[in-house]
Amino acid sequence: MSSADIGASTLMTLPNKFGEIYVPVTNGPGYTSRELDRFKDPQARLTLTPLANSGAGIFTTWAISPWVYRGLVASPFVNSPAPGPTSNGPIGIGLDRNRWGVFTGIRDSRVQAGAQYTSFTGQSQTGLNTPASPAVTVDSTGHILSGFIVAKPLALFDTGFTRVNLVARYDKVTTNTNYNPAAQYHVFIGGIFFDLNRRVAVSADYQEQLSDNYPVVNGVTITPTPPLKQWFVHMVANF
Repeated sequence: MSSADIGASTLMTLPNKFGEIYVPVTNGPGYTSRELDRFKDPQARLTLTPLANSGAGIFTTWAISPWVYRGLVASPFVNSPAPGPTSNGPIGIGLDRNRWGVFTGIRDSRVQAGAQYTSFTGQSQTGLNTPASPAVTVDSTGHILSGFIVAKPLALFDTGFTRVNLVARYDKVTTNTNYNPAAQYHVFIGGIFFDLNRRVAVSADYQEQLSDNYPVVNGVTITPTPPLKQWFVHMVANF
């Protein structure tokens, strides 16, 4: 999750390289602005590496990490005027911003691969918070299924030539399960990159982001994401 402007955390290492437990409490989601509400967000992540001492080659790095994030954000009407003909008064309760998921993956000099499932629930409010247009809390629930692989295929045949890399990533995003059908889109990235040296790489890759379902809400067809199909040439230099 995106870090906050301030928080506290603790990290506990499990014995025999079996994993770790990470527990933070942060001042809220993100750090793009000053703190806007009084709510704090507790989180927890458990990472298990059950084969770390097994001598199972690349699978000794296998990790599985379930995690949970319990968040709240302030109502947009938290600072509304006192109750009267033009306002129903301030709303002090927090709106849910919860996440949970599980990640699993391996990391080796020849191949890195991972997969993750994430579920998110959230609340927002519509209306004007007036007697004629009261605030209405709207729930949204969605999930993401992701997978990626970065591999050095030639390293399997010649350990001295490891500069050619293949990369692929796929994300299936359900933005709101309350629609019928659910609002869904996918993202795919695939390409090849070449390490000029340890700090510089060049790549060519194809990327697409396309809607899969188009729910109809109140007679209006919703497009979950604008269509994108592009080829890219990148260069990355680390200093």
